Amino acid sequence: MPGHHEPSAEASPSESVSTLAANLRRLRAEAGWSTRELAEHAGLVQSTLYRIEHGHHATVRLSTVLQLAKALGVHVAVLLTPGGHSRQAWAQDQALNAAAANIVRRRKAKGWTQEALGEQAQVPRHILAKIERQNRNPTLDVLDRLAAALEVTAADLLTPPPN
Repeated sequence: MPGHHEPSAEASPSESVSTLAANLRRLRAEAGWSTRELAEHAGLVQSTLYRIEHGHHATVRLSTVLQLAKALGVHVAVLLTPGGHSRQAWAQDQALNAAAANIVRRRKAKGWTQEALGEQAQVPRHILAKIERQNRNPTLDVLDRLAAALEVTAADLLTPPPN
């Protein structure tokens, strides 16, 4: 789309990044962990976790959210749900697989091509194709844009689809 640019690290955080930050602070406090302790459990650099928790890290990759969910023992969708009060346990359900399957299923239900969804979400078709093939680790901003175009939440995209 003309004039469209990918957000920079200084851009204001997406809704999912803001939700993630609030839930991380709350869950970390409930666990009685310092920022350093959660960073160690999640295999992250402490400064990265601090920037995520305070909304100064606008481009958070799904793989990072998965590391945090595993460390906290919660399902990835808990971290991206406003209030995140569900204590649904962490599960090795491959959130990237779930996101890909949900995006494809919901896109086809709308009768859209990858190009059409890409235009609606302002995500280049080749990036969308890689996400659908699970060859791309999307940022939360991209998941938010896809979710909005599909009229769901990012947490919905990360929840395993019905069989």
